[in-house]
Amino acid sequence: MIIEVTSPRTRVNDVETKLREYAWAGVPYYVIADAAEEKHRRLTLRSYRLEAEAYRELGLDEGARAWLEPVGLWLGVKTDPETRDDRLALFDPETGEEIGDYTAISRARAQAEARAESEAQARVDAEARADAAEEQLRLAEAELRRLRKRES
Repeated sequence: MIIEVTSPRTRVNDVETKLREYAWAGVPYYVIADAAEEKHRRLTLRSYRLEAEAYRELGLDEGARAWLEPVGLWLGVKTDPETRDDRLALFDPETGEEIGDYTAISRARAQAEARAESEAQARVDAEARADAAEEQLRLAEAELRRLRKRES
């Protein structure tokens, strides 16, 4: 399986020439993310399966996603909220949820590590407060015993 993103310079090569060459080479699946550069990058998917010696274009699902049969995942297009450019994303076929890309996974991991560190520090602080309270209680009990002993 080959997945390619076109660029204005290589578009004709990607959507015409490579379509013939990959079929000749026997590549079973070819997916093109056809990029249009406007104010922001827009991607349109085109998915092909090799049948006999030529590619047959496959349809996309209602979400304009291509089924990647060899890996059992959906490939779709999402718009990045920060850049407003389109990007490719993989989706779990059972949940429909996006499988995070490297940036998203790294960001989530960093957030989880920061939360774990914060929780660990909170536990250390709580234990220190509990130890201090126990020490104050021990001192108060010792003082009470000393005062009772002096009174008797």
